[in-house]
Amino acid sequence: MQGVPANDCATSAQVVSASSTVAYDNTGANTDGPDHACASGTQAILHDVWFKVLSPANGVLRVNNCGTTPFDSKIGIYDMGTSPATYNYNTLNSSVVACNDDGTNCLLTDGVTPYATDVSATVNQGHTYLVRLGGYGDLDVGAGTVTFEVPLPCALPSSTSTESEACGTDSNGGCDAAGTTAYAQAISTSAAVAGTFWADANVRDVDWYTIDVAAGSDVTVNLYSASNTILYLFPGDPCSPSGALASGAGSCPQAAAGCLAPGIYSIAVATAEFNGTPCGSGGLNNYVLTTSATPAECPFIDEPCKNPVDTVVSQNVDLAMTNYAFNCLLWCGANDTTFNVGAQFARSFPGLTSGSAGCVSFAYANMNVLADGTYGNGEARTGTIGIYRDIDGGAPTNVGADLVLLASQEVLLVGGFSTVNWNIDTPIDLTGNADPIVVVFEVPEDGGCTVAANGILGGIGNNLGSTAPFYERSLSTYTGLCQETALIANNDQTSQWICTLGIGSASNPCPADFDANGSVDAADLATLLNGWGSSGATDLDGNGVTDAADLAAVLNAWGACP
Repeated sequence: MQGVPANDCATSAQVVSASSTVAYDNTGANTDGPDHACASGTQAILHDVWFKVLSPANGVLRVNNCGTTPFDSKIGIYDMGTSPATYNYNTLNSSVVACNDDGTNCLLTDGVTPYATDVSATVNQGHTYLVRLGGYGDLDVGAGTVTFEVPLPCALPSSTSTESEACGTDSNGGCDAAGTTAYAQAISTSAAVAGTFWADANVRDVDWYTIDVAAGSDVTVNLYSASNTILYLFPGDPCSPSGALASGAGSCPQAAAGCLAPGIYSIAVATAEFNGTPCGSGGLNNYVLTTSATPAECPFIDEPCKNPVDTVVSQNVDLAMTNYAFNCLLWCGANDTTFNVGAQFARSFPGLTSGSAGCVSFAYANMNVLADGTYGNGEARTGTIGIYRDIDGGAPTNVGADLVLLASQEVLLVGGFSTVNWNIDTPIDLTGNADPIVVVFEVPEDGGCTVAANGILGGIGNNLGSTAPFYERSLSTYTGLCQETALIANNDQTSQWICTLGIGSASNPCPADFDANGSVDAADLATLLNGWGSSGATDLDGNGVTDAADLAAVLNAWGACP
């Protein structure tokens, strides 16, 4: 019979000296740690074994047993401070800094391997941390391995410029009272800026920078500092930032990256805490911020409606964005199962027989359900918005069948609640149109929110008071998980999608000018030939295919537009 493990008690924790993978076996272990609400399901961490880690630097301590545990495990991390020899083990309950049941980075749901655990905590240089590993239930015991990733001291790279603000002052704090960006420091997309920040008396210095992305680019921002830090990348200037496109992750350097369409973007950096780093704290005040960019085709985020809009058409009675459902559909199966499921949502606009559709506006929520049951902003995701003709005149059912594409655009969805305007490159002429115009929003499978299976059945926005149906469809690749073969009408007023069309009074006077340069020329001819046989903007007569009739229309319009 196996005896009690040597590291059965917190007071006899196994020492881990650096990043490494070590073996464990909690068979025969007792339970001597407290319960925690952050350990989902049962709050106990049963049959626990203990480890002890000294952090040599500020940063992130990650502990996981992804793919290596024979049982459903839980892990907790506790801060012993800088004097572990005098630590009071009766204060474990107040010393916990992180705990986790099923780590989303290594969730195993194949029905064979039990749930593994992946947990991270922001740690401080010179502090010692207890790591507790145990099981979900009384039978969750066995042997496995656990990996520790310990932060290392940070070396600041060389810089080519200097922050304009001296430590203790506030000349680049974001947006000034006049609502301009003069309160932020403009840097290039290939910068290396040496700066300082501070935190004292519950106040911290947040430094704001702006970058002007001239063409679509994969942009990476790195923040190097010996302090624990925060890093955010926002669309727009600091006077009007919406949800973050990316936030820093990991130890030094923290990195935030995104595929950015042309425009102005903001970067915010600060210490992670509001105390402990006053000016004069030496290297803890210093940082280097670097940016880099490589050309890329990127989804757009948002833009004002620039095409003429004389009439706003909506199927919604109330456009107030006061409540939301979520941009995902969920498996209607057993509890305690989580999936990100792709979905389509549609709004039908019948009776549009004149003018031109030039702008689409819609609302969405990109949210996650957190471990404590509250909601938090999701990571930036890419979706697709499309304009279609419903050629059978009935309820929309399938893209590529009764729904014929007129125009589409990839959209980057920031975290949180937001609205998006999309200017259609070539406004869609509605003169003589006999078919309903349908707007379809599609979220890929990895782009939905993450909630439990008995959670909210999603829509895109909420419109209490609309009686017109919107349409939704699950695109799950998981066999049998509420898959729908077609868009289905839904009158549920708690999950209506807010979507409007901006209609100009005049149709496009020069529809064959595909690149909108004021002339029908060789470039437009090449665009039409590249679209031959397909639908979309090059289908000038709206018959669902680009063909000889559309070629004739281009040749007849050759030359300067009227």
